[in-house]
Amino acid sequence: MPEHNRGNTERRIKDAALGIIEEQGFEALGINAIADRAKLSKVLIYRYFDSIEGLITKIIEEQDYWINIEVGETAEDDPVEKIKSIFHRQAQMLRDNPIVRKFYIWELECNNKITQHLRTERENGSVRIISHYANLLGLEEEKVQVLGVLLTNALVYTALQIDSSPKAYLDLETEKAWNRITDCIDSLLEIWISRQTKK
Repeated sequence: MPEHNRGNTERRIKDAALGIIEEQGFEALGINAIADRAKLSKVLIYRYFDSIEGLITKIIEEQDYWINIEVGETAEDDPVEKIKSIFHRQAQMLRDNPIVRKFYIWELECNNKITQHLRTERENGSVRIISHYANLLGLEEEKVQVLGVLLTNALVYTALQIDSSPKAYLDLETEKAWNRITDCIDSLLEIWISRQTKK
């Protein structure tokens, strides 16, 4: 099969799965539902992704923030500003991507081979970033890991409210609320890094 046709078919399968996830959640995913929506045979889905688990894993690997994060800096960059930008981008992704929010809910509700694999991949990505910046700033990696976990989990929990109660504490449907959130993260990072580097 020509490469461009394969790419188009894979995209149709992924788009069909993403549409189902967005509308009905991960629980509604099944080979029959995806094949019907993509107007393709089940055989093609199995040929390209081996299984429904393989398809779900591929979709989430492409969507997950920490799995795909890159250091991407130059010698002139301020590491503290780069760290801030990492959390700003995570906040933006969580705000804008309902699939990722649905994945976090699904991940919290079940423990299976897919979620275990993706947790490991996410942890590998975050540890790589944490190690890089801890070494760059002369900080203890374990302390940076704790800070990263706390900030990430706070962002995830906050973003999950978009779909259930967007105006519970902050109006999460507004730019103003997200600016306040990232401003707060910036302040916490500045204070914490300043205190750690003075020791």
